Amino acid sequence: MKPAARTARPHEIAVNKRTPAHQVVATKQGWHLTVSTAEAAGGFRGWHTRGYLPHFDKPGLVQMVTYRLDDAMPHERRAEWEIIFLLEDEREKFRKIEAYLDAGYGSCLLRRTEEPTTGCNRLSPGTQSVELSR
Repeated sequence: MKPAARTARPHEIAVNKRTPAHQVVATKQGWHLTVSTAEAAGGFRGWHTRGYLPHFDKPGLVQMVTYRLDDAMPHERRAEWEIIFLLEDEREKFRKIEAYLDAGYGSCLLRRTEEPTTGCNRLSPGTQSVELSR
């Protein structure tokens, strides 16, 4: 006897880079954390989109943004990294691109010790404090 097919849970539904943002948000709103009425009154919106990227916002949530400088994948080394984009397996492609970026072939402005906040000030002018992790 053949076992019954298992129905995918909402968080297992395939979402990829071609899935429209509003569809990703609708899926996430169905199973992920929600904001309370009090949190919503405080301006927190939970999962939402302005049409191009999904966003999540909730009190106490810590988020991280990774900046890649323009020369993180130098044009002079294009022959090395261009073949990565031809890989069919998205997971393998992502892994190799991240490894290449982490190799530090660019100027690595934020790694410089003589004036580490210079790059941060350019990225977020007017910021009172910038925390760098090394």
